[in-house]
Amino acid sequence: MVIRRFESKTLLLLFAMGMMSFLAFSVVSNLREKNPPVIQRNIDKEADVRLESFSFVRTREGENPLILQATKGALYEASQTARLENIIATIPYGEGHSFHIKGETGEIDSEKKDFTVRNLSGPMTITLENHYTVQTPGLLWNEDQRTLFAEGPVHISGPQTEIDGDALSIFVDRQEMVILGDVKALVK
Repeated sequence: MVIRRFESKTLLLLFAMGMMSFLAFSVVSNLREKNPPVIQRNIDKEADVRLESFSFVRTREGENPLILQATKGALYEASQTARLENIIATIPYGEGHSFHIKGETGEIDSEKKDFTVRNLSGPMTITLENHYTVQTPGLLWNEDQRTLFAEGPVHISGPQTEIDGDALSIFVDRQEMVILGDVKALVK
């Protein structure tokens, strides 16, 4: 009787050890098959962290989220900024409306949540839901004032309208655009 109890305990112990070995092997095997981590340290000597993808989402009650995404980024902890590449931004305004912005490069202040988006190879296009487009080399989003500002040549086109100016301010909460500088308009 004592021998059988010993055999039962031994078999139970061997079974438990076998299961633990199988689980450990499964975990290690799965880790090897997965993609490498998206955070890679010290690739860029200036950056504290390099990112293979970046996403920032800010929500406010009663409106769609502000979304900033990039395919690449570099985080700088001392200045609390991230430099971004291949950016897509969606900025909500009004009831269910959004600005859609695409740019080649930019930067976000991780503390203030202000960001810039710009193109290096020509004007970027902001698509408005009312069939208007804005073309400019770059934009600055000010989170506290909820304002987009474009410094540089601005071209706005829409149904039967073409407007050119030197700068542009978009006051999101007021749903208002102000074109500054030498302004020229063509109404068709």
